[in-house]
Amino acid sequence: MRPQYPHFEPYNLSPLDHHLPPMHLTFFLTFKPEHPAQALSTLESGLNKLLLSLPFLTGNVARVSKPRGVRQLHPAIPALLDEYPMLRVKHHDQTYIPSNRSSDCETTKISYDEAFIAIPLYHASNELSPAFRLQANVLEDGIILCATMHHTVMDGKGLANVLQALSLCCQNAYIEEPLVPLTTSAEQQFGRNQILEAGLAANPSPSIQTEDSSTSDKTSVPPIPEVPVTRRLVICDDKLAQLRDMCASLGDESIKLSRNDICAALMWLCVIRAREIASPGSADANRKSTIMTVSDTRGVMRPTLPDTYMGNAYTALCTDSPLHHEAYFNASPNSLANQTRGLVNGLRNTDIASVAQLATAIRQDRIALNDEYIRNDLANVLSKPDWQPTFLEQCDYGQSSLRKFGLYDMDFGSALGKISDFDIPDGRLSRIAWDLPARYANAPWELRIGLEPKVMEGLRMDPLFQWVEVK
Repeated sequence: MRPQYPHFEPYNLSPLDHHLPPMHLTFFLTFKPEHPAQALSTLESGLNKLLLSLPFLTGNVARVSKPRGVRQLHPAIPALLDEYPMLRVKHHDQTYIPSNRSSDCETTKISYDEAFIAIPLYHASNELSPAFRLQANVLEDGIILCATMHHTVMDGKGLANVLQALSLCCQNAYIEEPLVPLTTSAEQQFGRNQILEAGLAANPSPSIQTEDSSTSDKTSVPPIPEVPVTRRLVICDDKLAQLRDMCASLGDESIKLSRNDICAALMWLCVIRAREIASPGSADANRKSTIMTVSDTRGVMRPTLPDTYMGNAYTALCTDSPLHHEAYFNASPNSLANQTRGLVNGLRNTDIASVAQLATAIRQDRIALNDEYIRNDLANVLSKPDWQPTFLEQCDYGQSSLRKFGLYDMDFGSALGKISDFDIPDGRLSRIAWDLPARYANAPWELRIGLEPKVMEGLRMDPLFQWVEVK
C-alpha cells in the first residue's frame, strides 16, 4: 500500500534553478549492513519520516508556457508514484560491490542503466518528471542506494542536505515523537523568495556571461566523435599541496591559491593537452580555452541563504585563458615525456608556470563573486523571454567539487551504518569532472570524470597527471 504524503502548493522554481539543464543525476551510496532486511526496513521508515517534513521531495517538475521555459514543482500524482515509488527495492543475485580502486576495468557492471536507477534517464524531458527518488539495490555483499534528483530542483549541496536529513530520520526511524528536522518547507520557501527578490531588485548586467551568450573570440573545436567513458581517478593530496606551494612562489602573494584551485587548473591543463593528442589542432593558439567551475552562493548573497537551503544555489563561473604558452603544445606523449629540462621536484618549470597561471585565473574569478554579481546574474535570467537553459557547450572542461560535503561522516543508524563508498558513474557528459567527497581529512582526491576514450588515454599518459596520480 502506497503511503499518503502531505500535500504542498505548486511553486515556481527559482531563477538559480533555471541555470541548470533539465536532467536527472543519480548518486550511488554504498552500505554494508550486517542485516540487509533490517536496513531496508529502517530506510523505508526513515524516508517516510523525512517526507512528512519535506513533502516537496515527492513532487514533479512541470513546464509552463508563460514565460517560456519556466518550470514549476507540482504535488505528487498517484500514477507517477505507482510507476516510480519514492523507494524501490531491487535484488541483484550474484552481483557484488565493485572495488573503489577499479578505475580501469570495473569488475562488476554497476552503472547508469535502468537496472540500478529509480527513474529512466529520458524521463527528465517529460511534461511531468519526479524531483527525487531512491532505489535500494540489494547485492550479495551490501546495498547500493541510488539517489536520483532532478537537477532543476536541487544542487549537490542540496542533495547532501537531503541525505543528512535522511540519516537523522533513519537514526530515529522508530521513535514516535516528532523529529526536529534539519530544515522545513517554510524555510525552503523563504530561501526561494529571497533569491527571486534579489533578482527583481537588480538590473541585468551585459558584463555577465550567461549560458546562451556568444564567445566571438573562440573558434569551434573539432569534435571527437566517440562516446565518452567515465573513470574514477585518484590524486595525491600531498602532491597538490606541494604544487600549490610551487605555484605560490611564482605568483601574486596576495592571492592565496587553494588545493581546489590547483586541482582544477591541473586537470584543465592535462585535458587540453590530451585533447590535442586525440585531435591535433584543437588547441589553436588563436583561441581561448574556458573552464567552468561552480561556486556556492549561500554564504555570498546578502542576506545569506541558510546552509541548509536545498534548492540550487550554485552559480557557474567561466574562466578564460589564452592558449599561448608552450606547455599547451608539443602535446604528444613522447614530447611531453622527453621534456626533462628544468625539473623542479620532478615537474617541468613550464608545467608549474602553466598551472600557476590557470589556478590564479580561477581564484580571481572566485574572489570576484559577490552579492552584486549574483543579483545581476539573477536579473539577467528574469529579463530573458525564455528561461529555458542551455548547457555550457563553449567550455573545454568543467569541474564541480563535492569534496567538503562530509558524506562519509553521516550515520544512518545502527541498521544501515555509515556510507562505505560514494560515486557518480555518469557517462553522459564529456569533459566534466566531479571531486567526490573526501573520505577523511587530507584524504586523496577522488575524481569521477567523463572523457572520449582517446582523450582519457592521453590524460592518463600525461607526465604531470602521472606525477599526482595515486596508482
